[in-house]
Amino acid sequence: MMMMMMIIYVDIFPSNSNMKRPSARSRRGQQHRCAVCGSLKHRLETCPYPGATLVKKLKGQLKSKSSRLEPKHPDARLHVRAGTKWQKEARKAYSKSPKSEKQPRRIDSSFDWSVSSSDEAAMDWLCDHGFLQKPKTCPDCSAKTLGGPWKLDQRQDRRPWWFWRCKAWNCQRRKALFFNSRFEGLKVTPAELAYMIMSYISAVWNQCISIAHFVQLTGLGYSSCRHFLDIMSEREAFAGKALSMSAKVTKCIEADGTSVGRFWVKRSNKTYADQIYQLENREGKTFPAFPVHIRLLGLRQRNGPLVLRFLRPRVSCNISVMFPNPTQTKEDPIFFFFGSTWTSEVCLPKSRPPQESWEEIKNSKLLSAVSCRKPLAIYADGARAWAKAAKVLKIHCFQVNHQHKEYACIIRKVPKGLSNISGTQTIDSDWKSLKTWLPKEANKKGKVGGDDVTHSTKLEQRVWQWLWRRTHLRGNNSEKLDAIRKLFAD
Repeated sequence: MMMMMMIIYVDIFPSNSNMKRPSARSRRGQQHRCAVCGSLKHRLETCPYPGATLVKKLKGQLKSKSSRLEPKHPDARLHVRAGTKWQKEARKAYSKSPKSEKQPRRIDSSFDWSVSSSDEAAMDWLCDHGFLQKPKTCPDCSAKTLGGPWKLDQRQDRRPWWFWRCKAWNCQRRKALFFNSRFEGLKVTPAELAYMIMSYISAVWNQCISIAHFVQLTGLGYSSCRHFLDIMSEREAFAGKALSMSAKVTKCIEADGTSVGRFWVKRSNKTYADQIYQLENREGKTFPAFPVHIRLLGLRQRNGPLVLRFLRPRVSCNISVMFPNPTQTKEDPIFFFFGSTWTSEVCLPKSRPPQESWEEIKNSKLLSAVSCRKPLAIYADGARAWAKAAKVLKIHCFQVNHQHKEYACIIRKVPKGLSNISGTQTIDSDWKSLKTWLPKEANKKGKVGGDDVTHSTKLEQRVWQWLWRRTHLRGNNSEKLDAIRKLFAD
């Protein structure tokens, strides 16, 4: 008797089992197929074949096994950095000081906005904080009998007018409320002025307030808001420049230069004709215009102040002889200048800003801000001019090479009291904040005698204003108010 044995194989993968599984991300014109049977009508989750259940089970086991093998903290450095202890140790290693540059109070004391509801309360608030002072003498008769302030209400379809009045019988003249203050000519009431000051202080320190935004914030006219912002910018810029000129840096000093903008000069510009001729002669071709970069030099003490200096083009006034180019044509108006002492300010189009030189650092008088107390060290980004400056000051200089993507490194031997981490991370963050602060509509070109020579005073004012704000307007509202009122103390 012959026994027949039949072996039945269950093919859980049909004839198209050798087909590769398509990617999960769909492409244009591609059809999704089941990963088990290759059908177009369903996917792995709803496949009727028994192999689909096995595949899903194995995937679950593999996923749970891989999750057990992964460490609890994927990046051990992030786990260590989670606490405040690491922050204090890192700050101490970088700046040799465990405390931050400025620690504002966490509790923010808000303003008493009710003072802006009435002119009488606003007058008291302005006088108490020094924004408004009572005049001592009359500007016309010099009598010490000036009284007030008084309010004139009977004005048809116009707001009340506040004024001072001389009590002398032969004078009796009236003066506007703000005639002896920094807000002279500002056509607002005391309540509106108090509201403008509070709104200005409540804004973020590192964002430049535009006129349109301030109009929406206060609900006042465009001319009044522009006048107020110009007054505040002028006072803050004056204080910022004085702060930069009087500040001293010591210990760990980061030195760097940057470009805050540029303006273009035509090829026919006479002021830069010497440099334009040299560049075109070197390149062997002509260009319709050339960029002039507006550059800044800075010294930043780690966990300390920042000192800035502008680099201005040095225009020579001793041009004794001017000869035309012998090969000159009507289409090529280029001249030779003899006796000029130019520096390399004009650059080729699409080129990087020129690197600072030792002569520029020396002429900017930036090194006068370095304190004589030792230990001292300069941390630079690889420019050779800073190494020479450190050699002149007889201090150490530690460099990194930004061109080779080296931004920080550990220094093996360093004098006691100095940081062993080189780099310019602190001043680089200041440059980033400054360029974010500068408005795009700021005019970056100035004219002297009809030719473009230097940057505009408006841009310089914005830079000094930012410097003062980053130093004094980083606390709460009460600290900001104390800093603002000092600008009007004189």
